[in-house]
Amino acid sequence: TNYSGNTSELILTDDSNPADVFSITLKKGRNYGNLSISTSYSNKFRQTVTSFDKLYSTYAPGLSGICLREKMIGKAVLRNAAANGDANLYLRNIIYYIAKENNLDKINNYISKIFDSTELSVDFNPDNDTDIAVNLKHEGKFIPIELCGTGLLQVIQIMAYSVYFQPKLLLLDEPDEHLHPNNQILLCKALRLLVEEYNLQIILSTHSRHIISA
Repeated sequence: TNYSGNTSELILTDDSNPADVFSITLKKGRNYGNLSISTSYSNKFRQTVTSFDKLYSTYAPGLSGICLREKMIGKAVLRNAAANGDANLYLRNIIYYIAKENNLDKINNYISKIFDSTELSVDFNPDNDTDIAVNLKHEGKFIPIELCGTGLLQVIQIMAYSVYFQPKLLLLDEPDEHLHPNNQILLCKALRLLVEEYNLQIILSTHSRHIISA
């Protein structure tokens, strides 16, 4: 019913001495469909996992494509959108902010290790432009990012999240969706690269035997 049900509690303990303990309790809220979440007293552990400045975790769903146009949004709105999994609506914004922080070479280096001779470029002047333009350069040709295949887009999205937010935990919901088996294997290669570069952990859901094999 609305007002009763099982209560779940997660207790996290670090390895310091004395140990920091952080608990999260989840139960049904008063209104239908609501969830009540309460946490224990503030400590170093809690400050780490609830920080707004440096996200502890990010969530990325499988992509089937991205929108044709994208206007610039503020960093706080972008952070909330990332938490909600709205990756296909704000991917250009993440790439724009990566470029603004002089990290475009870093993500291009990662992309080129998965897709040879491929790099991103950003064309946006906030004083004159309304839409962010992101292009892909491949073998001397420029392609708008919205025309790229889903295999490449999925890798770009996950790499962009990792470079911009630098989470400790990356949650991926069927990232292999809509991907050819060959691109699923390349996706796994990209994930291994990010794990090595950022020492992050990945929780991934999939129905694909190609992902599991890779």
